[in-house]
Amino acid sequence: MAYLYLLIILVAVGFVVWKISQAPKNPPAPTSRRDAPRGPDDDPEFLRRL
Repeated sequence: MAYLYLLIILVAVGFVVWKISQAPKNPPAPTSRRDAPRGPDDDPEFLRRL
């Protein structure tokens, strides 16, 4: 029975270590409203080509 408990603990610790190692190191920076996609009617370059 002790081996079963040891196995469960090892699997749990392994899972936690795996999840921590998969976490992104540098989360993406929040984008500002200016970087948001714009519609063609708001894009000066598109309007210039018309």
